[in-house]
Amino acid sequence: MEGSMKRAPRSIYADIYVKEAHRIKGTPRVARPWRPKVIAWAGPAAFYPNRFYEPNAWYKSRITKPLLYPKMYVIDPDNHLLSLKERLAVPEIERYDIGFKKRNLLPIPSPLSESKSVPKLSRKIQSNYSRMRDDGVHTFIIVTIDLKAVEHWQLNIFHHFRIFDDLFHANVFFHNTQKMQLKWGSIGLYQGNLIDAADTSNKPDISIESLSGGFSSFVLLNLDGNPYDCDGEVVHWLVANIPDGKPVTDGTEIVPYLQVLPFKGTGYHRIVSLLLRHSEEVNLTQRKPKSLVLMDRILSVSQLYKEFEKQWSPSALSFAQASWDVSVNKALHKMGMKSPIYEYEYNPPVKMDQKEFPLKPQPFNLYLDQFRDPKEVHADLLKRRLQMRKINKNPEKPEYPDINYAEHKKNMPFWQHDNLMKENSGSGLYKALWDNPIS
Repeated sequence: MEGSMKRAPRSIYADIYVKEAHRIKGTPRVARPWRPKVIAWAGPAAFYPNRFYEPNAWYKSRITKPLLYPKMYVIDPDNHLLSLKERLAVPEIERYDIGFKKRNLLPIPSPLSESKSVPKLSRKIQSNYSRMRDDGVHTFIIVTIDLKAVEHWQLNIFHHFRIFDDLFHANVFFHNTQKMQLKWGSIGLYQGNLIDAADTSNKPDISIESLSGGFSSFVLLNLDGNPYDCDGEVVHWLVANIPDGKPVTDGTEIVPYLQVLPFKGTGYHRIVSLLLRHSEEVNLTQRKPKSLVLMDRILSVSQLYKEFEKQWSPSALSFAQASWDVSVNKALHKMGMKSPIYEYEYNPPVKMDQKEFPLKPQPFNLYLDQFRDPKEVHADLLKRRLQMRKINKNPEKPEYPDINYAEHKKNMPFWQHDNLMKENSGSGLYKALWDNPIS
């Protein structure tokens, strides 16, 4: 049967090997002659200079131009952050004390009558504890610490918030050697406590410890409230030449009192009260503001201190942190100023060009929201919040994302049903509907 089968006719070129031909001897012989492959012709535009991104590269014309994304700047923490060993090796900044000699402002407890009473007391506690442990009873020794008898004025807190650096613009410090207490009712300035701007609408009550003669000058300022292109801080109150043991009203008011004004969007502001002690009166009449506008309240405390450095010595310091509230706008409007709003300008998000038929399938509403103005998206959300608002009643979040899930899943489009589920559950942008109601 095999002999009866006809063999395929062989080409006359199958057994002929031509030197320097397109194939070698090892290639399989075929029963058809070789046909030259035609090179795809891209047209005359393929030979134009500067075709896409490589000049005189004609073969690039048949390749789709790739999408070029901006190069991200990657920060390697190993090259930017110091280890604990490296941090300990960094020498500390040498600081100079510009105040009085440190003294303990708190009463020192009287020493015990017998120096050996402390070890006797400890041995007594240990013996009682061990004896009770032998009886099988577990007890705890309670140690009571009187916080009023503990010194809480720590310089590390002032260094952490850069109070000395931003106040004097130099590597200096001083200890609190004179008691000063500033309070608006029950709210005062301590070491970075949080206060509301509305609580500072009235003048505070100041009590200054009386020492042996001399005068004191008091200044209340905002280290972070200067909105103008000039050096200095906003002075909210400046009283000079306060006689020792007398109230603040007996001094000379240079800058009248103004409540704290942290602008909206600027975060927490450091409100500092500084007490300066001197033996003779100082003349600060030239420092009086010409008007009550905010610009005339800008004063560089560091330059003022350098001017009277021989007469002044700082003796007390305290500060608090305040943020914006509605009272700031009211105070600015009384001064004839507008209330500014500061917003952080983020870089625009990296996104692809909008196409009618994108390659990657995705919900059309989410795809179109990428190219909408963010303010327009938030405006639609605000309208929805206003529609849900009732008189004297905030909207209540539904117990279930969709109580009629089966019916809506069948009759509603997917994107509309998905938005309904997200709105009722408060996910994504719809979180503000329930977590941030309009009061």
